[in-house]
Amino acid sequence: MKRNTVRTASALLIALTLLIGGVGESYAFNQVNARQLAMGGAAISSFRGVNTIGWNPSYLAFRDNPNVSVQLPALTPNVGLRLSNDFLSMDEVNTYFTDGQVWTDEDKQNILNAFNGNSWDFYTDFYLPVFGVTMQTKFAMLGFNYDVGLSADWSFSKEFMDLALNGSGIDQLGVTRDFSDTDFRAHAVSRFGFTFARGFNDVFEDVEWIDEFTFGFTVSYLMGHAYGEVVESEMSMLTDVGTFNSEGYVRVLSAGGFGISDSSDYGYFDGTGAGLDVGFGAKIFDGKGSVGISIINLLNTIRYETSQQRIYSFSTDSPLPLNQSLTNPNQFIEENFTMVDSLTEAYGAIEVHLPTTLHLNGSWNFNDALMLSSNIRFGLNEAAGGSKTVRAGAGVAYSGIPLLPLYAGASLGGRGGFSYGVGFGLNLGFWHTDIGWAWERGILNSANGLYMSMSSVWFFGSNSALDVPKTRKRTRR
Repeated sequence: MKRNTVRTASALLIALTLLIGGVGESYAFNQVNARQLAMGGAAISSFRGVNTIGWNPSYLAFRDNPNVSVQLPALTPNVGLRLSNDFLSMDEVNTYFTDGQVWTDEDKQNILNAFNGNSWDFYTDFYLPVFGVTMQTKFAMLGFNYDVGLSADWSFSKEFMDLALNGSGIDQLGVTRDFSDTDFRAHAVSRFGFTFARGFNDVFEDVEWIDEFTFGFTVSYLMGHAYGEVVESEMSMLTDVGTFNSEGYVRVLSAGGFGISDSSDYGYFDGTGAGLDVGFGAKIFDGKGSVGISIINLLNTIRYETSQQRIYSFSTDSPLPLNQSLTNPNQFIEENFTMVDSLTEAYGAIEVHLPTTLHLNGSWNFNDALMLSSNIRFGLNEAAGGSKTVRAGAGVAYSGIPLLPLYAGASLGGRGGFSYGVGFGLNLGFWHTDIGWAWERGILNSANGLYMSMSSVWFFGSNSALDVPKTRKRTRR
């Protein structure tokens, strides 16, 4: 009796993820997956075969997985791209940044009011799965993959835009402007991964509403192609009558492809390391629902044996008529800014980490055609491409049209704020392609960010391409 109580309590903890789940973006490896985009990041519970790698490896051991799945861009397209910022949308571009546009004082204020905080933040993520395969063996499901990801985050101080728009007026005399909100982080990484997943259904054999229980992990060999980061930045400007004085100091740390060196030590795979993803999953209530928990990049380190530190400092003491905005900033910088000092030096070995993320996800099949899914994402560090801000939401998948499954979803939180996505699939049984779009912080042209992705997988074996796995009764032994 005590044994059953412990099992039931453990199962209940897993089931609670379905109740608290929401949509989650994953920048653990910057995977921009089409179905994830379309379902607002809540598609994890619907993934089978090679699609489970990088999200929840335990799902690879569910019984409704294909015997073999293959992902290969040479056969079918696989690519994902995210371009996002927290200020500029197509509406702003069409309204304020057309040829011949003359800004009124109201226009300038509207532009500044569109800033979210003290900086203009940009996010770029690119993902390319080069190769992936999963296969069923006698004792477990195995998977192998090689993929490439790139992430870049940078912040541009709002003070720069204010100066460019309004110049420096009388009210700015004696006021020091701080531009230190400017920041930059970026990395390019590829990985070889090995995935192991197995069912442990006897663990909850006495719990009637748990049908399957699985565990999986992915061990990855990580290769760092490039890394760059603004480690320290101090920039300020003091305005006086008819002149202004400015000085700044920027320290940049870089390695791999972002390094500037004639040394032969810099190679194409300059950084190397290892990563580990782990996950648990369960099918519940005769297969109608599923719940899972995974930690992506639970362990990960990329070590660059050689890196560079670049230090730039500058100052200017130049005339600038009051109330004059910088209508030609490039010319102004060339004529007035002086590089006081520039230093490039070897910095030695550095260690870089990828974002570590915790996912709690769940799904419910209302029937054979309609699935509601959810996921909540917790960022556990502040590595480039990640965020500690929680992200939550939900998505739906409808496969009532066998050849054309439809997806939709929305999310809130994280570094992307509110976003929504739509998409569809092309299901030919052994070949399945998903195409998805998502928009951040607005709708269509009012959005500040855009995601686009196409993901294709070849399935071989029973139940190989079901978007919403059919419910089935469990057979007791």
